[in-house]
Amino acid sequence: MGDDSSNYSKQPRLLPCTELAAEWAKKYGPMTYISHMGQRMLFLNTTDITRRLLASEDYKLLVADRAGSTPTKIGSYNGKDWVFTSYDTAMRKKRRMFHSAIGHYGDGIEKFENVVSGEMDRLLTELEQFENEDVDLWKYLARSLKIIIYILTVGEQPDDITKMDILEEYDIAFNKLWLPEYDTVLSIFPFLAKFPGKFKNAVDRLLTAKAGAEELVYFAPKRTWIPGKPRGIADYVFDLQNKPGYEYMKDDPEHAIAFLTTLFWAAHLTSRASVLGVFLCLINYPEVAKKLHQEIDQVIGDRRPKLEDKPNMPYTEATIFEALRLITQVPLGGLRIVSQDIQVDDVTIPKGTMLLINSWYFHHNEEIWEDPWAFKPERFLNDQGQLLPADHPVRKNVLPFGAGTRSCPGEIFAKSRVFMFLTNILQKYDVIPPANEKLVPADFRSNHDAVKGFIRQVQPFKCRLQRRHARIK
Repeated sequence: MGDDSSNYSKQPRLLPCTELAAEWAKKYGPMTYISHMGQRMLFLNTTDITRRLLASEDYKLLVADRAGSTPTKIGSYNGKDWVFTSYDTAMRKKRRMFHSAIGHYGDGIEKFENVVSGEMDRLLTELEQFENEDVDLWKYLARSLKIIIYILTVGEQPDDITKMDILEEYDIAFNKLWLPEYDTVLSIFPFLAKFPGKFKNAVDRLLTAKAGAEELVYFAPKRTWIPGKPRGIADYVFDLQNKPGYEYMKDDPEHAIAFLTTLFWAAHLTSRASVLGVFLCLINYPEVAKKLHQEIDQVIGDRRPKLEDKPNMPYTEATIFEALRLITQVPLGGLRIVSQDIQVDDVTIPKGTMLLINSWYFHHNEEIWEDPWAFKPERFLNDQGQLLPADHPVRKNVLPFGAGTRSCPGEIFAKSRVFMFLTNILQKYDVIPPANEKLVPADFRSNHDAVKGFIRQVQPFKCRLQRRHARIK
């Protein structure tokens, strides 16, 4: 394990954290230890050491805690969410609530498919007005994603789809405040949130957006809730508030509010980056889009795509894996806190150390990936064109959803969203570069302002939609 704690403050300020962490990984190997502003940090630079520390029986419960951050303290009632909290009984109960809610609402995946299919019909009809024109496809994809999550949460279509922009603002405000330049400073100097300037502006933006989001996903459905007749995840949570073991949510409704708002941004921001990113890749790599069209025509034809098609579409699945690798929405994730001193071989990791998964490095490591910044779904296929098994070394070098007890609980759900968007849109359209605008490259190292956030997003882009053929509904 390398120790670069003495050099951290001397690094050039213009070099992003992800690039610094990558340089340290090249220099020191699987683990890099630093101390920054009093916080000990350990970067995990390989998938092997990440899985060993976060998922093995020896260590997983010793590294399961997470520390709160400025946006979670403001946006999630100071630790009443289920993502950035200690791994205690209440947190584990909320995590089980998530799985139960997804399964309870309409039998989980089946209901998800029905909701997505209905929204795809609406989206495709909306996109018809832009055929053969330069269009901001990313805007319509992002809104469509929010509509899907809103329907699953509330149980009904929004009466005005522009209300989804309120939820977009909440997510972006939350994500921006998560940037180290805000989070770190405000954690040390919280009084800056009350003085005019950029810190107060960022905090005020989140507070305003938070009020709008809570109205949409908690207060509005609560006013029309009928006990015992859940329409969606929100009603399911309302019902739980009256059941034994969940009295704490009834006594303190902030737990339910934080659960629902956290569910929304956690489900939306990562999916937003994945869906928008994969379409940006397809505009830049037409040969990949052509192969996807061929697989869609062969397996699905003109009927409505279904999730059950996924195992029969290895190239589409490989495209999703490659997009997740290339985009790497959370470049430095995990944020685990070591609860006691632990020994890993000849290395002692002190209590209180924060563990960071250096996904940006190992997803783009030239020693693992040939031409790592290129979009090549074939990496995940064998010589027969079939998807590599989960235990294949190539698959094991991709870790977009974390590992262990605090890994993303919606991994299957997220991949399903990407699959449904890909197959539905590409079944009907060729997605090609814009005619009158500069093509935005599929370079996810971009530091465009729209990209910045703890969960990196995709730079806005335009494209053209050319009709292939109509789908039989």
